[in-house]
Amino acid sequence: MTAMRGVWMVLAVALLAACAGLPQSAQTPLTSDNDGRAYRYLRLDNGLRVLLISDAGAQKAGASLDVNIGSRQDPPGREGLAHFLEHMLFLGTEKYPRADEYQEFISAHGGGHNAYTAFEHTNYFFDVDPDYLAPALDRFAQFFVAPLFTADYVAREKNAVNAEYLARIKDEQRRSLEVLKAQVNPDHPFAKFTVGDLTTLADRPGHTVRDDLIDFYRRYYSANLMTLVVLGPQSLDALETMVRPDFSRVPNHDVQLEPIAEPLFNTEPERLITVRPEQEQRQLTLMWPVDDPQPHYHSKPAEYLGNLLGHEGEGSLLSFLKAQGWASGLAAGLGLAYDGGATFAITVQLTEAGVDAVPAVVDAVYHTIDLIAEHGIEAWRFDEQARIAEQTFRFQERGGAIDEVSGLARDMHLFPVRDVLRGHYLMDRYDPGLIADYLARLRPDTALMLLVAPDVPVSHRTARYAVAWGEQPLGQPVAEGAAMATIQLPEPNPFIAHRLALIDTAAAPGQPEQVRQKPGFNAWYLPDTRFQVPRGNLFVAVRSPLTRQSPREAAAAELAVRLIREQLNEFAYPAMLAGLDYSVDSDTRGYVLRIGGFDDRQPVLLKELLAAFVAPDTDAAQFERVHADYLQALENSVKRPPFRRLLGDLQSWLVEGEFSNEALLVAARELDPATVLGVHRQILAAVDLQILLHGNYDREASAQLLGQIQRALLSPAHIAAVPEVSIAHLAAGDVRHLALGDHPDTGMVMYLQSAQADKHSRAAIGLAAQILGADYYNALRTERQLGYVVTAAPYPLWDVPGLIFVVQSPVAGVAELQEATRGFLRDWLAQPPDVDRYQRHRDALVQRLQEQPRNLDESSARYWQDLTTGHMHFDSRAQLVAQLSALDRDAWWALVKRDLGEATGRRLWLMAASEPPGMPAEGEAAAGAQVFKADLPAYHFP
Repeated sequence: MTAMRGVWMVLAVALLAACAGLPQSAQTPLTSDNDGRAYRYLRLDNGLRVLLISDAGAQKAGASLDVNIGSRQDPPGREGLAHFLEHMLFLGTEKYPRADEYQEFISAHGGGHNAYTAFEHTNYFFDVDPDYLAPALDRFAQFFVAPLFTADYVAREKNAVNAEYLARIKDEQRRSLEVLKAQVNPDHPFAKFTVGDLTTLADRPGHTVRDDLIDFYRRYYSANLMTLVVLGPQSLDALETMVRPDFSRVPNHDVQLEPIAEPLFNTEPERLITVRPEQEQRQLTLMWPVDDPQPHYHSKPAEYLGNLLGHEGEGSLLSFLKAQGWASGLAAGLGLAYDGGATFAITVQLTEAGVDAVPAVVDAVYHTIDLIAEHGIEAWRFDEQARIAEQTFRFQERGGAIDEVSGLARDMHLFPVRDVLRGHYLMDRYDPGLIADYLARLRPDTALMLLVAPDVPVSHRTARYAVAWGEQPLGQPVAEGAAMATIQLPEPNPFIAHRLALIDTAAAPGQPEQVRQKPGFNAWYLPDTRFQVPRGNLFVAVRSPLTRQSPREAAAAELAVRLIREQLNEFAYPAMLAGLDYSVDSDTRGYVLRIGGFDDRQPVLLKELLAAFVAPDTDAAQFERVHADYLQALENSVKRPPFRRLLGDLQSWLVEGEFSNEALLVAARELDPATVLGVHRQILAAVDLQILLHGNYDREASAQLLGQIQRALLSPAHIAAVPEVSIAHLAAGDVRHLALGDHPDTGMVMYLQSAQADKHSRAAIGLAAQILGADYYNALRTERQLGYVVTAAPYPLWDVPGLIFVVQSPVAGVAELQEATRGFLRDWLAQPPDVDRYQRHRDALVQRLQEQPRNLDESSARYWQDLTTGHMHFDSRAQLVAQLSALDRDAWWALVKRDLGEATGRRLWLMAASEPPGMPAEGEAAAGAQVFKADLPAYHFP
C-alpha cells in the first residue's frame, strides 16, 4: 500500500475476476429507497468498464480504478512487484512528471488519496473538491496511460516498500499470516510473500527491477481488467465527457486470467499448528477450505453459517466457552476468498485456561456444527437474516465519496452491474442443500488449526517475520457432553424493527434545542429526518468531579465499563444484528453512554443498559476474564508499532486525567471486584448529566427516554459541579522523552502547540497543516526515504491549537528524525507560500469545514462534539470559517512564524527506540507525563 498523508495500512484480501458482460437491459444498478442519484454504466472501446454516479448534492467528488491484478501475479523471485508498482504510479507520469504533483494537486483542492494491493486486486482512489474533478481525473488517468518509472525514484521507492515491510514486522496479523502461508500448498499463489523487500526488489544481472516493473505493467495493466467508478455533482453527460478522452487511452492487451488450478491445501489429516506471538495473545483459529461462494451471492451460505456459529447471544457456542472459562470472544465467517475458492474460519479468543483446553474447545465447535446440521438449516432463519439485510440496504446512508467509489470499483468485479449496489445485502434464494453442502465441508479431516499463545511448543522459524511455530497432535478432550447440552441455536430476534415510519419534522428547529435545564440534568433535542432513515442517536455524558483522580480511578472506571459491556453482550448481540448498537466508555470527566440505530426498539435496549450501568455484575469468574483482557491490552500497547505507541501516549502528556498505559497497567494489576465497584459507585454518587437526542424521535418518545435516564441516574443527592478539562500550557522551547521498546524501527511524534488558545490561532494552525502536510511527506518520505510512515496533521485539544509531525523509520535514529523535522520547518518557513497557493489551500479548508454531514451518525457526532466542548450554539465550524475567511496571507504568515519558529515554538518530542541512542535528541529531558504536566500552567475548559 502506498502511504499517503494521514492514512495507514489496511490489510485487504480481494476477490474474484471480472464478471461477464450483461445485456444492455441489465446495465442499470438497482438502488435503495434512499438513493436519489443517477447512474450510467459504460464499456469504453478499449474494454474498460465504467460506472458514473451523478449526485447533485455531492460535496466531494471521487474516483477509483480497480485493476483485477494483485500479488497473485508476482513473478517467481519478484515477490512484492505488484505492490511496488502501485507505489511507483504515484511518482510521476509523462504529462505530469513531478513526483509530488498529483499529491499536491489533490491536497490543494480539499482531497485525499491512497491505494492498496491485495491478492487479486490493486485499487487506486481519491476524492477532491467537485470543481476540480476534471483536472484530477486527467492526472489520475495518466497512471494507467504513461507512468514514467523514473530510475532515481525506482531506486528510492524500493526503500519505502522495504520500510513498509519492516514497520509491520512485529504485527501479529502478518506474523500469523506468514505461518499460514507456510502451511498451504506451496504451488498455490497465496503461499507467496506479497509485500516485497530489498532482496526481492533488488536489481539482477542482466535486468533491473525497473525493467521488471515495466514488463509487469505492460503485461497486466490492461483496460479489459479495469473498472472505474466516478462520482460527482455533475450530470452524467458531463461525467462521461470527463472520462472518455483520457481513460479511452488506457491500453487493452486483452489479458485473460486463468483460474487457479492448485488446491489451497494439500489433503492432510487434522493439524494443529502452534505459533508464539510477540504480544500477549491467545487465540485458536479453525480453518476449512470451501468452494468459492461468490457465484452464490443470492443465497450467501457462508454468511448464513457465520451468523449461527458466530452468534454471541444466550446459549451460543461463545456463551458456553465463556461459562467454562475458556474464551473471551469468537468470530466466524469467510476468511480468504479468491477466484475459485475460499476458506471458512472460526477464531476463538482464548483465556489462559482455554489454551490448556484446546481439544475441548474444538470438540465444542464440532458439537455446534452438528447441532446446526440437525436443526439449524431452516427457512425462518434465512428469512430473518434476509429481512435484516434488506432493511440495512433499504435505509442505507451515504459514506465518504472516497470509500464509496473504492468499494464499488472492487465490487464491479464481483457482481453484475444490476446488483453492484445491493450484492452484499441480497439474500433472496433460500437453498438448504447449498448451506448443508458448505456445512459438510467443516469437518476435522480437512481442518487446519492455528493456536497462537505464549510458551507453546515450537520447532520452526519463518523466513520473513522470524515467527516461531510448530506442529503437534490435537489431543483428546476431557468429556464435556453434559455441559455442551447448554449450547443452543438462536431464538427469533426480538429486536428487528417493525415501526419504520418517519416522524413529522416540518416544525423542527435548525439545531438542537435545550429541552431540560435543571441542576445536574441538561438535555438537548433535535428531531431530524433529513437523511430519510428511521434511526436516532442518544448520547449521555455522566460527568463527575470524582473521576480520574489517579491511575487507580482511571483503570477502575475502564474496568467498570468493560464489565458492563460483558454483562450486556448476550442480551444486546441480537440488537446489534438488527441494526441497533450501543457503547459505554470512560473518559476524563466520567462516562459516556450511547445508543444508536433503528429507534423502534431503543427503549428496551436503554432499559437494560441503564440497569447494567448502575449495578455492574462483579461475578468473580467474569471479573477475572475481563480483568485479564484489560491487562493484556495494556501490556500489548507498549508493543505496538512505535508511531502508534507514541500517538496513544500523547494525550497523557497534555490532558489532566489522562494517564500512560504503563501507569494504568501498574494500577490495574492491583484492582479487585470490590475496588472497581467502589470506584464506580463513588463516581455515580456525584454527577452532572448532559444528554443529546437526535434523529427520528418525536416529543413523546424523547420525553420517555429522558425519563428513563433521569430515574436511573439522578437523584438530588447525586448532583455535582461539572469538572473542568485542563490542557497543559507548554512553554517555548523543546522537551523530549524517549520510550524504549523491542521494535527495530525508531519512532517520533513532535507536538507543536500554538502560543494562544483561540479560534484565530486554531484557524491559522489548521491552514498551516493543510499546506505543509504534503510538503513534509514529500521531503522526508519521497525524497529522503526516512520511513514508510510520515505525516503532519492538525491536533487541536478543545480550543488549544496544535500540530503533530509523525515519522517511523528503519534507517534513522531519534536525533536524525528530530533534525530532519527541524530542517524541514526551517526550510519551509524560509519560503512563504505565494498568494495563489495560500488562497487555494485556504479555500479548500473552508470548503471542507462547510461540508454538510453525509449521514445521521456524522451529524449527531458533530452536534455532540460541539456540546461536550462548550459550543452551545453548535457553531464551532462556522467560527473557524469566519476566522479563515478574514485571514489574509500576511497575517496568517505572522502567526505561523510565531508558532512554528525555531526560537518561539512550543515543542514536545516523544520518541521510541529499541535502545538508548548514541546521539540524543535536543531538548530538556522529561522524566514522565505526570511530572511534566504538574510543572506547567494549564488551559481550563468548562
